[in-house]
Amino acid sequence: MGDVDIDFSFHTVFGAECNLFFDWQSLGVVYSHRRVGVPGPITRILTCTEEQLADYNNVDIVPTHVAPSWNHNPHNNDDYPAYNKPAGLLHWLQNANPTEVRSKQRGSKPGSLSFYYYYY
Repeated sequence: MGDVDIDFSFHTVFGAECNLFFDWQSLGVVYSHRRVGVPGPITRILTCTEEQLADYNNVDIVPTHVAPSWNHNPHNNDDYPAYNKPAGLLHWLQNANPTEVRSKQRGSKPGSLSFYYYYY
């Protein structure tokens, strides 16, 4: 395949936790992102407790934003690891000054944020 003139850029983000199982998956996601030439940066949103983070040695294996763990939700006393995905994304949006997503093909105005669902 030849080079394609692309007029858009995505900032791809994905969630992970502080353990080896997510490390190899993170490496695979970043490798695939780069290998197929997805335009724009990629960031792993790593959700960990302070205790997990203190013992975790692989923070820098891929571009990473560290967010607090929401495995336990203190607002409703619920234990549900899936809270990490929306809470981690919100933390990243509020704290990391993420790259804008631009897309003329998608009908977005220049400089506007766009979100696309991916499988869970």
